[in-house]
Amino acid sequence: MKVSEKGPVDVYVIVGDGVREHRLIETITPKFDHRKTLGIPGVALGRRETGLTGMIRMLAKLIDKGVTVRTYLALIDKEHVRGRDDVGRKLREHGFDILDVRELTSDCWILRVRRGAREVAVYVTLLGTRKSIEENLAKLIELEFGEQVEASKESIRGWLRKQGISDRELVERASKDKLAQAFPQLARALEELAKDD
Repeated sequence: MKVSEKGPVDVYVIVGDGVREHRLIETITPKFDHRKTLGIPGVALGRRETGLTGMIRMLAKLIDKGVTVRTYLALIDKEHVRGRDDVGRKLREHGFDILDVRELTSDCWILRVRRGAREVAVYVTLLGTRKSIEENLAKLIELEFGEQVEASKESIRGWLRKQGISDRELVERASKDKLAQAFPQLARALEELAKDD
């Protein structure tokens, strides 16, 4: 898989918050499959809201604009979602009917939803073990360097600065196996997306 800013895409990536997820998805996806192209909706859709509500409003906006993409990868920190029922309730509040739910892991689900006449598949992937993507990065640092780092933005940023690398470079140097251990929900979603043709 690759992320492309231009041209036709197979899957749109919607994030619940932060630019870190955008940077890292561009680096992680090529290690999983090269047949599909992922796109990240641009600023043309207006001001981006954060959290679960913002993510679902972005999905609704894309569908209402007539975007032809039928598969979405929704990434959000675990701290913003109480569980699968929370996602379902929020989707219904925004005019979606839930047609089917398939659990890939306890924190990764495929929801087949309908809004108006349009049906799409949404791969909802919670990042972090308890709170956020920084927990995944702390695990990757442990796997790559054998060092324990507190899973906070400040600690991760400080550790990366001390090493003279960026979060993107940390991910680039990691193997697919280590990424799958550090980001198990995302890896599971990407593996399933690779099969989904």
